[in-house]
Amino acid sequence: MNGIIKTIKTTQYAQIHNAPLQTDLEDLRSIGLLSHIMSLGEGWTIRKTQLQNKFSRRNVDAAWKELAIKQYAVGFSAYVDGKKDYFYAVSDIPISQANFELLVIEQINLLQSQGKNVMTLSVMQHSPLEITEKISDVQNVHQTQNKQIPSDVRSVQHSVYNTERTPINKKETNEKLINKKISSSPRDFIDDKLREKYNKVPFDEVKNEMLNDTAIVDTDKQYKSLLEYRLKHWKPKQTKRKRVVRNVREEMVPKWLQANDENAVAKDLSVNNDFEAEKEKIKEELMQLEAELKAGNR
Repeated sequence: MNGIIKTIKTTQYAQIHNAPLQTDLEDLRSIGLLSHIMSLGEGWTIRKTQLQNKFSRRNVDAAWKELAIKQYAVGFSAYVDGKKDYFYAVSDIPISQANFELLVIEQINLLQSQGKNVMTLSVMQHSPLEITEKISDVQNVHQTQNKQIPSDVRSVQHSVYNTERTPINKKETNEKLINKKISSSPRDFIDDKLREKYNKVPFDEVKNEMLNDTAIVDTDKQYKSLLEYRLKHWKPKQTKRKRVVRNVREEMVPKWLQANDENAVAKDLSVNNDFEAEKEKIKEELMQLEAELKAGNR
C-alpha cells in the first residue's frame, strides 16, 4: 500500500487531475504537498517524517489533514510482529471506501506472505474511511491459521496490543451480536459516526434539512459526503432583532404659553385696527386738502 497512485503515468513530468488543484483543495499547502508527492515515482515509499523534515511538520500536518479528509491521502496503522507501523497511499483522485479496502487487504496479504503477524488495524487520523469487517475477516483468517502453531510471543502480543476486549460470557456475546444487527444499516452506521464526530452540532436538524432539500443523494458515499460537509460548515441561525418602533410623543402646550399666544393675537388685532383707523384718517385729510387746492385755483 505504501506508494503513489497515478491516473496519468508519465516520466519526467508530473500530470495531475485538475479537480484537486482547482476546486476540491482549499489550502495552498495541500495543493503543494499533493503536487510534490505526485511528482515522485509510484514505487516511492511515503513516510510523513521525510516530508516533515523537508517542508516542516506544521505545514505537512495541515496539508495532510485536508488530503485525508477529502480522501486524496489514505492510510492505516498496524502492529506488525509487535511493532507499530504506518502505511499510506496518495492519489490525485479521491480514494473510495471500496478501493481503500482493496489496498489494505493487499498490504495485509503481502505482510502475511512474508511470515509476519499483523494485528490491531486502525485507520489514520482525520480519514472518513473505515476498517470494515471485510478487512478484519482477512486478518482473522490468517490469525486462525497461525493458532495451529504454538507461539508464546504471539499470545503475549495479542494480549498487550489488541484493543478489543474478548466477551467473558454468553450474555455479553449476545448483546454484542444484537448491537451489531441493530446498526447493520450503512446509513445508520454513518449517522452514528458523524453524530459522534460532530457532537456539538444539532445532527438531526442538519440531516432533516439536507433530506428536505432538492439535493440528489443516490449512494451511501454521496449521503456521507454531503451530510459531513453540512455538519462541518453548520452555523447557528442568527435571530433577527425586532425593530422597536417608538411612538413620537406629542408634547402638550403649557397653559401659560397658550395665554401668551392669545394675548399676542389680541395685540396684533388691536394694532391692525389702529392702523386701519389711521389709514382712513389720512385718506380723509388728503381728500380735504385736495378740495382746498381746487378751490384756491379758481
